Amino acid sequence: MGQVNLLEIVNVIVSAFVHFAIPVFVFISGFVLNEKYEDTFSTAGFYKRRFVSIVLPYLIFSAFCSVYSWIIGSREALSGLTRLAFSLSTCLEQATQLFGTSS
Repeated sequence: MGQVNLLEIVNVIVSAFVHFAIPVFVFISGFVLNEKYEDTFSTAGFYKRRFVSIVLPYLIFSAFCSVYSWIIGSREALSGLTRLAFSLSTCLEQATQLFGTSS
């Protein structure tokens, strides 16, 4: 029989914990959201808030990275930013039609 490495034991324990923790996190998050929005849940309002809180930081960071990349020499990044802006405007138009303009 070979020796058991302490690092391998720690790896197995951490791996088991991580594989257990992720589904528990998803379950608890769903439970808390259900309790919070049980009586006053608005699907349109929920997705508007999520859209703004996710897309705006993504666009700001993407614009910064694209401009930085363009400045240091990769001219294709700016055309990618243009395509992203066009796609985003189309997506925003569709979201406005779907959810309306009121919050």
